[in-house]
Amino acid sequence: MKFDQLKDIPFFDHRQINSHRVIPSLFFYESGSWHSWISTQDGLLKIKAIPGEGTYFSKLPEHEDDIYLEFFNFLGQRVLRKEILYPVNGIRNDIMNICASLRKLSLLYEFSNNKSFEVSRMVITELEYLIGVCRSIFDLLQEIIAALWKTVVLTDESVVKKNLHKSFRKMVIENEQILEQAVIKDRFAIPEALAQFYCEYAEFFQILRKFRDNIAHHGSSLDYIFLTRRGFAVKDTAKPFSLFNVWNEEHKLPNSLASLRVPVAYMIRKTLGACEDFALSIQKFIRFPDELAPDYKLFFKMSYSSELLNLDRIIQNSLWFDEL
Repeated sequence: MKFDQLKDIPFFDHRQINSHRVIPSLFFYESGSWHSWISTQDGLLKIKAIPGEGTYFSKLPEHEDDIYLEFFNFLGQRVLRKEILYPVNGIRNDIMNICASLRKLSLLYEFSNNKSFEVSRMVITELEYLIGVCRSIFDLLQEIIAALWKTVVLTDESVVKKNLHKSFRKMVIENEQILEQAVIKDRFAIPEALAQFYCEYAEFFQILRKFRDNIAHHGSSLDYIFLTRRGFAVKDTAKPFSLFNVWNEEHKLPNSLASLRVPVAYMIRKTLGACEDFALSIQKFIRFPDELAPDYKLFFKMSYSSELLNLDRIIQNSLWFDEL
């Protein structure tokens, strides 16, 4: 695609289009109508199309279930480059897969009402998958941070800028011990706000990492999953879920059984929160290029997006699987 062809699209600030930036979407929703383009051998072609799954620019979501994440808006509007396209797409696909996995857990609960259909092992495999995906998102996020940091020009010439590790673990953990915020800041010569971001998520990342490594490399597995009339449950001492401290004591069943749905929601919400907090914090101390599409936001249309929109309510109310 030739960049001068993008000038035919009225929603872009054409001054921001150059060979270094990747265009995140050619779908626009404006005043109740879709405007869409595709790239062809003969140039851009305007078509009548609606995205089934993917991103689009709009001032408001086209559908109430469409997702807005500051992380994707920041990257797509300001800094998306070929160097980070792989990890960005990786996180995007992981989020869509997380939504599908959450939906599968709900379907498995419905199947569990049929006593002749055993679902416990299926639930365990979904949980192990979700733990692994959440852990991997941190490394994909770190790849993005490290690549963006290379493009930053420091105004303080006395500070020697250092390359950041592509591994989140190497940024926050040494000899299995979590590094203090001051150590992270001094070791990598990064601003206080960025060091604070790493410190904020280090302990949570360590929980995911240890449990995922035990599953992948040491043959460990999750504790028993209990099938109750209200849905899947675990003992309130079961790790890693007990380490999140998210259960409401009033909502527990006898024998200290607690809803599995709550810590799973928390785990995903915390992981996505890391992406959001990074995007919000880095814009406070680094000036990036202006937005490609001023006055618009980048929304995310995906299957089962309602699963993400329901996470906060599940956590706040300690909901079980039988509660909408």
